[in-house]
Amino acid sequence: MVLIVSILTVSTKIYYVKTVAVPIPEQTVDSHLQSVPVVLSIPSLGVLSTVQPVGIDMKTSAMGVPDNLIDVGWYSLGVPPGEVGSAVIAGHRSGRFGKRGVFYDLKNLQIGDEVVVIDQGGVRFLFVVLQVREYDYDADTTDIFLSTSTAARLNLITCSGIWDSEIALFSKRTVVFTELVSTSTMPVDITTVTPNSRGD
Repeated sequence: MVLIVSILTVSTKIYYVKTVAVPIPEQTVDSHLQSVPVVLSIPSLGVLSTVQPVGIDMKTSAMGVPDNLIDVGWYSLGVPPGEVGSAVIAGHRSGRFGKRGVFYDLKNLQIGDEVVVIDQGGVRFLFVVLQVREYDYDADTTDIFLSTSTAARLNLITCSGIWDSEIALFSKRTVVFTELVSTSTMPVDITTVTPNSRGD
């Protein structure tokens, strides 16, 4: 089943981006077996951020988003990073009065740049950037959430373009498509994730 939702909407404090088609899994993965991401790192951008699991706000039919500018949100109704399919992580570009968000510089990523996710079990997933694309705010972006590839993908999304006050949305979305290249195990110390290193 596919639900049309707003991936990023507008609140009184933070500006977000708009509508995508989000696949709702027909079967639920056992939460005891599912990898849960806890840290996202993008070395080339100096980003080190904690990960908030987000779902869908049924009152607004919107995908949940991080509750602050410095964390990122993993769409927990889809696959986790490192599993076959397309995992999705969203982050804010900016907030009220232009305050920078964690994904402010996301558009500057280059093909081959590294993205690292660490899960709650200490598994380190290394992804490399395949493509950076920009979508109109109302474009069909089903391919962000659905993949016919047998690879493990991680797609990062944020708002971009120009703020349109008439529709209260940014005009574009920037999406970075990445693919898993290796996994390893390492201890996790979330206390090293500080606001200054997470892009605000």
